[in-house]
Amino acid sequence: MDKKPMGKKAEPTQDELEFIHSRIDRMSDRAILSEMQDESFTVRSVGFINRRRKEFLIAKRVLKAQLEKEIDPIMIERKRQHIKDLTKVAQTLLSGGLSGIKLTKDGRYEYDRANDEQYPGGVVPITTNREEGIEPLVKQLHINIEKAYDKHRNYDLFEYFLVHLTSSIPGFPNPDKADLHKLADASPLKLIAALKMLALKKDFKGKCPVCKGCE
Repeated sequence: MDKKPMGKKAEPTQDELEFIHSRIDRMSDRAILSEMQDESFTVRSVGFINRRRKEFLIAKRVLKAQLEKEIDPIMIERKRQHIKDLTKVAQTLLSGGLSGIKLTKDGRYEYDRANDEQYPGGVVPITTNREEGIEPLVKQLHINIEKAYDKHRNYDLFEYFLVHLTSSIPGFPNPDKADLHKLADASPLKLIAALKMLALKKDFKGKCPVCKGCE
């Protein structure tokens, strides 16, 4: 039986729409029309295909916008939770009173022991004498590094934290736990200052795999 020509206003069938839509992204209107003529579809015009293309692209944009509205809150919540998890790692690394280290206006460091359960007291200057001033802080850093590794290594969180820490300390290579121990020995106050910045301001620079997944 001959195919019956249809007018401009004739409604497309579901099979026609599926056939056309499956080819719109990779074929021209004339190419689609040519393939339709090889099938058992009603005779159509190039204008008919062009109208279906416009409808398809509009629907595609609307659907994309709707999906983005649904996905954005999920990504926002995932990012918020990630920052919360990273902050907990920083807080663990500052446990044992290290969060009380402060930099004075004249460039000296002080240790505020107001919240230190082990060594309660007031503000104590950190002397240049390693044994009296810095060494206890270094020992606490080493303890905290192992504690943070054991507590936060699930789901690679500790490693992800190190990616962000690297971006906060100029010249510090992408570290692992061993490198963090070396930094604690070489520049304990510099490390503590970076950890405090992350714990308080939650300004995690750099992009770990989780951050890239939230983009």
